[in-house]
Amino acid sequence: MRHFPRMAVFVVSASIASGAAWSFVAPASAAPQGQFSFLEALPGSSVDVYIDGKLTLDNIEPGTLAGPTPLAVGQHLIKVTDPVDRSKVIGTALTLDVVAASNQTVVVHESATGMPVLTAYDNDLGPVHAGQARLTVRHVAAAGPVAVSTSPTVVITPSLANPDQKVVTVKRGNYTIGVKPASGGADLVSTLMPVPTRASTIVYVWGDAKAGVKLAVQTISGLGVMPIRVPAGEAGLANDSPAMPLWVMLGSLLGLAIAGVSFMRFRQL
Repeated sequence: MRHFPRMAVFVVSASIASGAAWSFVAPASAAPQGQFSFLEALPGSSVDVYIDGKLTLDNIEPGTLAGPTPLAVGQHLIKVTDPVDRSKVIGTALTLDVVAASNQTVVVHESATGMPVLTAYDNDLGPVHAGQARLTVRHVAAAGPVAVSTSPTVVITPSLANPDQKVVTVKRGNYTIGVKPASGGADLVSTLMPVPTRASTIVYVWGDAKAGVKLAVQTISGLGVMPIRVPAGEAGLANDSPAMPLWVMLGSLLGLAIAGVSFMRFRQL
């Protein structure tokens, strides 16, 4: 069984298992591929995960986020089964469309009425400015619509239904994420968590009334914006073309000098 690095996962109000093993061979690095992660969000039930008929994740426990790992571009069949009786399919198998440079997370979870389902999400890899962060909330709990807010009074969404998501841009920092029924009442869960800059922080609201509602967090970092050059000119307008690093400029000048010497020697022959 081969092991791949796991995406950084913060445990929030739940115990997320320390590892999950991937048992399929990743595509060659030269081939177009996307990134795939899997979240097990079925309270009280471990599962096996198959990709294109091959056992990929074996007996993973609730709250486990595995990945990312590469998948070749194209369609892949994702199937989840009971780890004891592997003929028992959990939910309906899902066809995942993978495109080059994509980043996707598949979640096995309960619907609002408590039925097991698979949901695929596309993770936004767009640039995030310094000092800011992308915060996404996904409702995958066996519960009705919820209201999600950050301390003290910022409402992310007044009503989010299963399996919808809400994406907002916030300043980096530590936030208390509170989840309560959209109809009102006490918090179902409330937790303090870091939201780092130039990253996408994805919060999954999962669980049910019996096991309790929990939060799991997936973080995708390295989403910084390319620097731009700001010339000193009339009106102080900024040039929107990317700045050229100093080492590139020096290397270019050196290359031109060498080319010039070679040309002079050629002329002298």
